[in-house]
Order: sequence, then C-alpha cells, then structure tokens
Amino acid sequence: MTATALLDRFQIQQPEEEVYDISSLGEGIVLRNRRAAELTPEFATNFIDTYSEFWVNDEKIDRKLVDNHVTHLAREMLAGNFRWEQVNLVLAELDGRIYRMNGQHTAWARLYANEWGLDPKTRCPVQLMRYDTATIQDARRLYASIDRGRPRGHGLVVNSHLLGTEEFSGFKAHQLTLLAQGLGVWLWPASHQRKMHGGDDRAYLLLKDHHKVAKEVGRFIQESKQGDFKHLKRAPSVAAMFETFQKAPQIAREFWESVRDGIGLTDKQDPRYILREYLKESTLTSSQAITKKSDTYAVSQEEVYRACIHAWNAYRGQRRLKHLRIALNEERPTAR
Repeated sequence: MTATALLDRFQIQQPEEEVYDISSLGEGIVLRNRRAAELTPEFATNFIDTYSEFWVNDEKIDRKLVDNHVTHLAREMLAGNFRWEQVNLVLAELDGRIYRMNGQHTAWARLYANEWGLDPKTRCPVQLMRYDTATIQDARRLYASIDRGRPRGHGLVVNSHLLGTEEFSGFKAHQLTLLAQGLGVWLWPASHQRKMHGGDDRAYLLLKDHHKVAKEVGRFIQESKQGDFKHLKRAPSVAAMFETFQKAPQIAREFWESVRDGIGLTDKQDPRYILREYLKESTLTSSQAITKKSDTYAVSQEEVYRACIHAWNAYRGQRRLKHLRIALNEERPTAR
C-alpha cells in the first residue's frame, strides 16, 4: 500500500491555522553526536556538577527543581518501573559553553534512588545528545522543544524564548506567561484554536507581529501592584488590553488604570465602575453559562473578554451603563 492510499483511508483535514516559522528566530541547531551511557551515580553527579544550568542574562530559563517529581521518579526507579532507555539527556554548546537542557529531575532521582537502596547491579541505559547552537535564540528554541516525562507547559516554553531577552528586558516569568495567555484569547476566540498555537507560536508573535502592543500591555502589568491588579490578572482581561491598547494606547492606559484602581469612580453607571465591579465579583469557569456561585458569578473567558470590550466601547462613546451586555451568540465585538 502506498502512503497516498493509506492517507486516503485515514483522513485528517489540514487545519486552516497558520504555521509560523519558529526556526527564523535563530540560525541553526545541529546534533553533534548521540551516544549511549549508563546513568550511574557518578554519571549523574558529573552531569549536574559539570554542565551549566540554562541561564540568559542573569535569568534562569530552566524550570525549578520540584522535590515531589524527584521523589516520584526515584520511587519509580526503585519499583523497577522507570524506563531508562527512553531517557534522552540533552546538552547544548553555545560560544564554547555547554548547557544542560534537561535531565535535572532524572539525575537527582538517580542519586536519591541510590541512597534509598536501588540495586547497584541495575542497568541504567540512557542516551546523551549533544547539540551545537549557532545563537542564543537557537539554544532557547532547543530548550523549548524538549518534552520528556514532565511536559513543558505553554508558559515555560514562552519563557524559554523570551525571558531575559533585550526585547522583553525587565519582565518577570509570570508577566510573560500572562501576556502569552492574554494574546491567545485575543487572537483566537475559540479554545480549539488556542490549542493549535502553543508556547512557540505565542512567543513568536510577541516578538514579531504584536511586539509593540505587547510591550504597552506589558508595561501596564509591570507597573501594577499585585493587590490592585488581582481582578485584572486573567487571560481575557489581558486580551481586552491587547485590543484596546492597539486601538488607542493612551486612552487605554487611562481606562485600565481606572478599572484597576477605582480612583474617582463615584458614578455607578460609569462603564469603568460597572466593569470593575463585574471583574471583582466574577470567577472564571470552563462553562459558557453565567451561574450564581456564593458571592461571585462563574463566567467563561469569552464572556469576560466581551464584557471588557462592551465597557470600553461605552466609555469611548461617553455612554453610561446600567449593566454589561454579553451576547455569546453574536459576532465578537471589536474596540472602537
């Protein structure tokens, strides 16, 4: 049977979503060599001590060591349920320095399993892969591509591309993650669309197509105190910030500062007051329906986004409101 005939039997429609050229962010990644190794305690110690963690401009890109995951892996090793042969330990050389891209949890688990009584005769065959990376962006891209055992979430992938870059200098990891989440809701209204665009795509768009507005929204997030920003710290609220800052940056800043702080909002029919109260009284749910739950309303991401844009449009039109109009069966509103 030919490949064409097989594809005819198992038909999958090509998605209409655009494929972004992530490789254009760098100049090249080359696998220098791949060799088998035994993950002995000595090898694990050398792997941790010899090779540098992945840091860029004083920002640690690699995720934190999670004790519970180390314990889990060590117990799997002791139980004989750990598949050593599936482990790929990845190193990347850049400008004469070698970084470890993954494997910290596995290496530490090997050491603890040894301490906790793993049979010394246990075979521990793994693969050690070493790459040459032409630029720091290539090293970032390599790190973001790795998925072994404990998947890298969208936020971690975004931060592997953006944290510590000149383009997003001064931004913290949680701020970049929130920007990427907001970008997703802004660009792709349906959840199935957002699933098509992971951390790589979002990082690419934050760096390229939407960098200017992302910096505007990002600066607003940076300047906001956590206590004042709590009711705005949601992907759909940040998505609405993208929409409004792109439309009218200065007016958007004034609008969102009022919604954030509540200063001077005495008119209860002011769209900013209505939106502020709505955001403070609502909680996000995966459901599409508005339901009353204790002292808060459970609302979907799309409802929150539409509420924000409705309030913005009323504010721009100098209209007073008694309540927010949210119609999920209508076309998604745009900022005026």
